Amino acid sequence: MKKLNLIAEHLGVAISYGARPWQIMKKLFGFRNTIAHGKSKTFKPPVKVVSLEVHETDVSMVKTEWELFCTQENAKSARTDVEKIVFTLYEAAKAAGCDAGYPFVKGSQHSDVSLYTPEIKPSRQKK
Repeated sequence: MKKLNLIAEHLGVAISYGARPWQIMKKLFGFRNTIAHGKSKTFKPPVKVVSLEVHETDVSMVKTEWELFCTQENAKSARTDVEKIVFTLYEAAKAAGCDAGYPFVKGSQHSDVSLYTPEIKPSRQKK
């Protein structure tokens, strides 16, 4: 987050990590660090005493913090917040005379495919 802080400071953008959209950044960096530098954990789930006559259908596994964080709702919320942050920094950079173009440009790909089957051999024409 040091780089984010440095960029924001350079552009004169005030960051408030206690409020949206900025508060998501600590969670995302923490999530990233946990995934990138994962460590094994031993869990001791709470003991649940049930009758042998009752079939238990609600069995759930104990989850880590990062597993609990991985929800569609969190992903959508994080995307919205990060887009707001990127646009805030983009507008500040533009105002400072540094316009590198629209921040979200969809990429494109191009590729060629050759079909080869034992019956049809590719031609070896020079171009």
